[in-house]
Amino acid sequence: MKIVGLGFAQARLFHALVSLATVGVVTVTGIRHFGWRVGVLAGGVLSLLAIGLQFARVTTESTPTALCWAISMLSLLRSSSAGKL
Repeated sequence: MKIVGLGFAQARLFHALVSLATVGVVTVTGIRHFGWRVGVLAGGVLSLLAIGLQFARVTTESTPTALCWAISMLSLLRSSSAGKL
């Protein structure tokens, strides 16, 4: 909490920033591995999904977990396309 501070409003701000990062990672994953249309569509759909909006509003561990899952899928697809799996 060194980035935004300690408190309820700061926790919501942190989760909103992490949610934006998740949308970015999903968009980059889609663009890198499936093409521009799929990447932009995936990022747009995630930004409008109810679960994505709920994760951005709720102050639990679910938002950073979703970001970690998105990063792990990007890493998995990247390593598989490089032939390192």
